Amino acid sequence: MDLVPSHIWESPTAGGDVAELRIFNLLQKIRLSDSCVAMHSQNIVGGISQTWSEMDFLIISERAIIGIEVKAGRVATKNGKWHVYNANGGIKYTKRKSPLVQISNALDHFRTSWFTQRFSYKY
Repeated sequence: MDLVPSHIWESPTAGGDVAELRIFNLLQKIRLSDSCVAMHSQNIVGGISQTWSEMDFLIISERAIIGIEVKAGRVATKNGKWHVYNANGGIKYTKRKSPLVQISNALDHFRTSWFTQRFSYKY
């Protein structure tokens, strides 16, 4: 699959995300169709409730628009908060949105506010 950009800029050894690099390398090996493309780290202008959204990977094919949210560590929820843990078992960061809601919101906004406005003739 073609990826944009063609490589990940930040090295995992310099603080980058090893999990995203693994997914990036896997996507390079997948062939869904000749026109399929995957984009890494896409920022999408948000709506009323959120200024912007970020998708770790956005895949656009002839049949589907797919978003992938990558978490490198264990994910757990407690008292309405989502915690992502690092390799040592400590909390790396906390969010109020689950990873599923996070990627669903970003995809929905991309599909309704950007994609369909530009490609409504085809989709």
